[in-house]
Amino acid sequence: MCSYCGCEAQPHLVELISEHAEIFSIARDLLSVLEDPVPSSIANKTNLLIDAFGKHAKKEETGLFRELSLEGSDNGEVSQLTREHRDILETLRHQVSVADPDTLRSVIKQLQNHAELEETDLFPFAWQVLPPESWSRIEQAYPHHNSVTSAE
Repeated sequence: MCSYCGCEAQPHLVELISEHAEIFSIARDLLSVLEDPVPSSIANKTNLLIDAFGKHAKKEETGLFRELSLEGSDNGEVSQLTREHRDILETLRHQVSVADPDTLRSVIKQLQNHAELEETDLFPFAWQVLPPESWSRIEQAYPHHNSVTSAE
C-alpha cells in the first residue's frame, strides 16, 4: 500500500489490497506449477485463481466501482477496469482446458498491472472523492470483510 494519500484509513480499501495479495499468492503458485507442468495441477491452480479473482472482481464492481459511478466519478477508468476483469476471467477460464504456459504468464502479468493501477490510482482517487455515505453503503454490502479465499 502506498500510504501517501491516507487511503489505508479506509478498511474496505485495505481489504481489497489484501485480497490482491492473496490473489498473487495463488498466481505465484500457478507460475511455479508451470515450471513442471502437470495438467491437473495447472487446472487446479487456475481454478483457484478464477475463484479468488472472480469474488474479488464482483466485490469491486458491486461496491467501490458502483459507488464511483453513482457519484459521477467514473471518467472511463472504472469501465476499463471492469472490462479488464471480464477479459482476465475469460482468459483464465479458457486456460483451464488449454493450459498454455505463455498465455497464463501473460494473463498473470495483466492481472499485476491491473492491480497496480487500482492501488496507485483508483483507490487513492476513491478515497478522495467518495463521501461517507458511499463508504457506508459499501460496508453494508460487505459487512464481514470476508477474504476472497474464505467460505461465504
